[in-house]
Amino acid sequence: MLFNYDVWVGRFSKQSRNSPETESIPVDPAVFTRQIRYSPSFRAYIIAKNGRISIGHGMIFLFLLFVSSVGLACWSVVAFGPILTIPFLIGATGFVLTTILFFRTKLLKRPNWVVVDGSNVLYWADETPALASVRMVVEKLVLDGFEPLLWFDANVGYLVAGRYMSPDHLAKALGYPARRISVAPKGTPADPLLIRDAERLKARIVTNDRFRDWRESHPLVERQEVFLRGRIEKRQVHLG
Repeated sequence: MLFNYDVWVGRFSKQSRNSPETESIPVDPAVFTRQIRYSPSFRAYIIAKNGRISIGHGMIFLFLLFVSSVGLACWSVVAFGPILTIPFLIGATGFVLTTILFFRTKLLKRPNWVVVDGSNVLYWADETPALASVRMVVEKLVLDGFEPLLWFDANVGYLVAGRYMSPDHLAKALGYPARRISVAPKGTPADPLLIRDAERLKARIVTNDRFRDWRESHPLVERQEVFLRGRIEKRQVHLG
């Protein structure tokens, strides 16, 4: 199930790895079905990160299996004639499976990545830094069909907890997978790093920042349609 990968799935349900208790919140069944069907596991992020290499290896495997299956079936017909034999059945089964896997791969929905400027979203509620604001925004994005990747400046922990917080610490505080959370190295702003992620994944950026300091090195931020602006009012997230 998806829960084994994400631990936290929007407003559908959430269960801590360290606690058997599960909290469930009713949602629209159509949204729930869409989220379960299309949310990728962490392996999908690895594929996106490695690009053509990972996908290419999968396609090569399918091609070799397809050729082997067809070859085995043809050999059976030549050797034993047009009768049902074990080699023929194995080859035919391989042919059918590879065909199904090929079209299934082509028809799978590509992850709808979005990069979240966590250090900006942190202030969306009353201009006060709070991880609760980030969690609410991520929750909204997941419900809207996005796959959020979070970026924070190195000082995020000092702003909300008075100490340094790593991706693992933030994951526990947010109830969100650490593999989808990044913290910039000390002395390095998160802005160029998250912009680079957005360029690589062809994703939109959730932030109210204008990134004026990065327009020369990253022309992407000159395009306003790349940004997903928002605010939090009365504990409601408004995006658009």
